[in-house]
Amino acid sequence: MCVILGHEQSWWTILGLFLDIFGFLVLAYDLYASVDLEISKENMEGVIKLLRRQLIADGNSSEILDRMADEIHMKVDRTRGNEDPPRMRYLKTRRRAIKPAIIFIVLGFAFQIVGAWPC
Repeated sequence: MCVILGHEQSWWTILGLFLDIFGFLVLAYDLYASVDLEISKENMEGVIKLLRRQLIADGNSSEILDRMADEIHMKVDRTRGNEDPPRMRYLKTRRRAIKPAIIFIVLGFAFQIVGAWPC
């Protein structure tokens, strides 16, 4: 058995495997969160389309649609410069999650190489 930095070589492989698994779990969580966000966005768009059809069918749509348009324009004016602030926050958080995951995976790969290197 080889000893590297005071530990048997096989422990470096095990550490590498754990780091790989942890990195892939972080990436899997990020994928799950992004899919969940897209599904909720599609559901919201579907609800808006359904409400718009119902309002047009009722005949009183012009006043309500004008009010909805005014509210949307007010929100856009408040957030001028950012297309969608919640989405921008999510993307920044996502970048913060992906970088450590990549680092864990690369370190895990390196430790597995160290653990499998012939002595």
